Amino acid sequence: DDATALSLLERARAVYDGDARVYRLFGVIMLKQQKFLVAEFAFREALQRDPLHAQSYQAHGITLLELGLAEQTPPQRHKFFTEAERKLQQALKRSDNKLFTVDLNLAEVHEARGEKQAAIRALETYLKQQPTTPKAATIRAAITRLSQ
Repeated sequence: DDATALSLLERARAVYDGDARVYRLFGVIMLKQQKFLVAEFAFREALQRDPLHAQSYQAHGITLLELGLAEQTPPQRHKFFTEAERKLQQALKRSDNKLFTVDLNLAEVHEARGEKQAAIRALETYLKQQPTTPKAATIRAAITRLSQ
């Protein structure tokens, strides 16, 4: 349960403040609870402690995307989407392009910006890498929707 996990994480942070895993797990719990500002802080801290961890970049990018989707002011919204894309690109780079789900996240960023062709390319890239995914029909439907 999240409350127990948070209590244990707080004790772990007191002992292992330099350990990125503590912040990553905290970020995951905050993301799950849709506390995006706190999750963004946690993933930023995790990346400061372990700047090579591809999944932290992905999680940070997803969090920034969520912040952008919730943002009402266009300049701040643009800033969140730009930073989300940057973090997601770093996740791809750090994983040697093996963290395939990042392409789905990038498609969301592009779609949120209104960049339909870029979103389609990202979805097609994912399908090329994962042709037998159970999500294939849903992704193809999204490609069709974006093409119209």
